Amino acid sequence: MVLVLGIILLRIMAEALSKEYFGAFMVIRRAVGIGAPLITLNLAVGLARYVSYKRENERKYLNASLYSVSLLSFLIIIVSIIFRNQLSLLLFNAPNYGLFILLTAFFIFSYGMYTISYSFFRGRQEMNRANSMQALYYLFPVMAGFLLWQLFENQNSMILSLYFFSFSLWGIILGAIYVWQEVHFSRLSVVVRDVKSVKDLFFYSLSRIPSGFFLALVFGIPVFVASHKISLIAAGYVGIAVAIIRLMEIFVTPFNLLFLPKFAEIKRINDSTVITDKVSIVISFIFTALPFFAVVSYGLAEYAVIIFFGSKYIPAAQGVSVVILCSFFYISYVLTRGILDGLFSFPYVNIICLAGFLTTVISSFMFHNSVFMLTLDFGLGLFVMGVMAVSVLMKRANISVQPNEILASLIIALLAFVCLLFLDKWLDFTIINAYITFGVKILYRLILSLAVFWFYWKPKSLWMRELSYRTRI
Repeated sequence: MVLVLGIILLRIMAEALSKEYFGAFMVIRRAVGIGAPLITLNLAVGLARYVSYKRENERKYLNASLYSVSLLSFLIIIVSIIFRNQLSLLLFNAPNYGLFILLTAFFIFSYGMYTISYSFFRGRQEMNRANSMQALYYLFPVMAGFLLWQLFENQNSMILSLYFFSFSLWGIILGAIYVWQEVHFSRLSVVVRDVKSVKDLFFYSLSRIPSGFFLALVFGIPVFVASHKISLIAAGYVGIAVAIIRLMEIFVTPFNLLFLPKFAEIKRINDSTVITDKVSIVISFIFTALPFFAVVSYGLAEYAVIIFFGSKYIPAAQGVSVVILCSFFYISYVLTRGILDGLFSFPYVNIICLAGFLTTVISSFMFHNSVFMLTLDFGLGLFVMGVMAVSVLMKRANISVQPNEILASLIIALLAFVCLLFLDKWLDFTIINAYITFGVKILYRLILSLAVFWFYWKPKSLWMRELSYRTRI
């Protein structure tokens, strides 16, 4: 549902806003991604682990987290008021977007409160409540965006301002409704005592702040460089490529949401055999399935842009094709991140995200003469992160993958890539009708996926055997 709502929201904003203001919308989204880890202190990740790991302290964990986020958010809002013109120049390369700076700060506060509340139920593994909260949270901006589009047609500044203001209020209200009974209000001395009593949560979370910051910069640097070195319109095109990866991430996010608390439970049992068996299933899926999915999605980049953003953004399709191929590496990182955080106190994700950030920032400042080059810089960062994450997990969990399995997967992915590339080119010249072409491309991709499933995944893949056992397929 979140995936569908995200697609609808992006399409609404792409239609409602001019290219320049849509670029500003994408810049704000990336700024929120960078600011959120700073004001939440990465406590969302810590809550998901420690509420599962030490249920007896769950209320102390929640209260200390909410108080900390509120205090830091207040400071961020004050800074945004004082330095709004300077920050506008930094983010938008123009000093006249000061109002959006204030709204960004307010939205970061709101998002932080919502994230803490959601992570509390994620740590409890009460996924029904967590899911309902997430559905309500992401349903609101779609409704608000559509309503503002209809009421204020062609009034770009008004639409964007009211959108972020109303969405911010909704995040605060929703978070309060769900965790109100779990929160207690106390004197400052009691608050300080509670914070000190859950120092393990803060140590774990604070040690992972760099990872959230570096990851947000991996997604944000190409957009910011495009807005400064090319234009806000170019920033919108690069933002589309980034958004496509975020949409693809939603397919594996449910696994990551569960992996962290589940592997924290397994760690408490401290059975190395169970850890090795469970990790092996995930690694098998990464090596045998993800390369094929990336290859199958590659030829659909133009259709993805048209469906999600509209035909006026077709120039972004080339960059989207590049990042779709690189999505395999980022999805690998997402799948392994929760496992690493659940099993180990040491923040391996800091090193992984730092490597991705350095790769992206260096290549972005060296090669930024076009949208295509900036999306390629972004893809290189994702590549480094994926390779490092899988390598670290395999080493720490004592996993060994057979070279034959990797080789077979790469050969299948390469053959599928060549086959689909040839068929797509032939189809584009043979069939004139765009709708028929799209339908046929989807059809033979499904047939190819079914063949790979029947002759390769089902008989040979560890993850498919596990899935078949659990679902009785």
